[in-house]
Formats: sequence, structure tokens, C-alpha cells
Amino acid sequence: MGVRQVIAGSYTSSLGGTNLEYTRKGWSIHLTTFGEDVDETDAYGKTLVEQIYTGANIEIEAVLRVYQAAALTAFWPWTGTFGLVSSSTFPIGRRATDVATAIGALVLTAVTGTPAAGGGTITTATAALPLLAPGFDVNLLLSSQPRDIPLRFRCYPPITQPSDQNLAKMTIT
Repeated sequence: MGVRQVIAGSYTSSLGGTNLEYTRKGWSIHLTTFGEDVDETDAYGKTLVEQIYTGANIEIEAVLRVYQAAALTAFWPWTGTFGLVSSSTFPIGRRATDVATAIGALVLTAVTGTPAAGGGTITTATAALPLLAPGFDVNLLLSSQPRDIPLRFRCYPPITQPSDQNLAKMTIT
């Protein structure tokens, strides 16, 4: 048996066209699928007999190592001013997709020359509408140590019209 191909390699990242520099251990893509169980029937009682696929969510997470404007925009996306929860310009009640559209796409690209940039792997991953995931506890440590900025983005699909059934939360090439 031959040696199996192990894929490794760093990715560059940008948010809204601005470089996010480097991360602690790279980017993690989390996929959660949903289904409706068919588990209560007259013929089989409460036995699970089927499941109907009802969608999926994608979240992307990393710990940024460079404390800069693009990272802070991702960290505090709703008003653009750290600590400002709302204002007349940025009221509570706005849609997440509107805020994500204003911030721009998250693009992860394999570094040229690494196995990750080769065929049969994720060369580029693009989330058109990423936004800080609700409930994600971003913890900034203010100390003499280098700052880490932990982020988890929820990916929203860019729906252009109500009848649009092509819901791509992320594109992979």
C-alpha cells in the first residue's frame, strides 16, 4: 500500500477585501445539518423510519493573532464603534444580512506551493455574508501578552429574491 496524501498548508484570509493577517491554528469550518425525523407512525410506533433534510448552517472560526482594524470590525460589526450598542444611525433591529453585506465577504485562499493549494482540496472558500455568530463569547485579554481575537462567523445565504432556491452559504473552489 502506498503512502496516503496528507493535506496541509496555510490559508490567507480577508474580510471585505482587507487582509486579516495570520491566525493561531488556521480556520475551522463547522457544518451543522438539520432534519425532521419521521419517528411516529401507525405501522411502526415511535421507531425512526426516515428523516427529511431541512437545511444546514455553516460557521467559520479562527483566532486572529494581529490586532488591527479589520479584525475589530469583525469583532464589533453592528455599529462599527467598539462598545456602542446602538444609535440613531445604527439602531437595534437591523437585519444581519444587511450588516454582513456592508462588511463584505470572508475569503480564505490556500497559500501557493502548499499541498492545500493542490487539486482535490479546498483552494478557496468564500462566505459572501459572514457575521459574528450570535452568542459567541469573544474574549479579549488585555495584558502584556500578544492579543488574540477569537472570532466565529455565521454564514448567511445571499438571497436575491424570495423564490431563490439556490442557497449557497459558502462557495468552494
